[in-house]
Amino acid sequence: MKVTIMLAAGLCLAAAGISEAQTVSLACAQAASGTLAPVGKETCTQSLHPFTHEAQIPANADMASIRFAGIRYVRVATEARMTEDRDHCKEVAIGDPGGSQFCPDVTFSGFAPAYEVTYSYVGPPLASDEYANRRFTFSVDFRPDEFDQAQRDQIAKWKRAEADEWFAIAKSRPMDKVVTVDEANSTFCAGHYVDGNWVHDDAACQDKVQLSVTTQPSDYMTIRVSLNPVVASANIN
Repeated sequence: MKVTIMLAAGLCLAAAGISEAQTVSLACAQAASGTLAPVGKETCTQSLHPFTHEAQIPANADMASIRFAGIRYVRVATEARMTEDRDHCKEVAIGDPGGSQFCPDVTFSGFAPAYEVTYSYVGPPLASDEYANRRFTFSVDFRPDEFDQAQRDQIAKWKRAEADEWFAIAKSRPMDKVVTVDEANSTFCAGHYVDGNWVHDDAACQDKVQLSVTTQPSDYMTIRVSLNPVVASANIN
């Protein structure tokens, strides 16, 4: 039997607009995983990075189906504040072992102006979607100063086809580290199950497990959207 463990960084903030590439401090990561010291309230603040121009979509999506869907003016958060009331979260966990989306509580601040560029694509339907919808979207944000004034004035007036020519997308598939059990160089003690637990026949026996680290293509494609100012300016003129 081959055991595979994906080495993926845990997400501190599972919220819209915060990508997997955006990491958090150790304190925030501990708050998200519930490993902070169980005393009173714990708070941490983390800077966000909404202007990476990158998004991730499933690697088995139809890359040829990616289509420009629109651009609009928005305000995006640049800072997240996490507060965990350990006593309250313990009470919630009693009634719901799965925990609560409000433990810890996350609030966003430092909102900055941005232009949100949205694309649609066709991908595998979600298992939880009873309608088996295959059309999805992803968005990236640009700072207003990445466009000149003439471009900003034109954004609201353009037709979709014209705006599409402003941008270019690049696709890449990163490699993930994978830890596997090296069965050829590992030894496992004989045993049996007792009430669902594996128990060694010889209590003194110790399993000797050797691990090997390999890489494999990620389950996600990274999509980078870039602005071509030459094309954009040409469209204005």
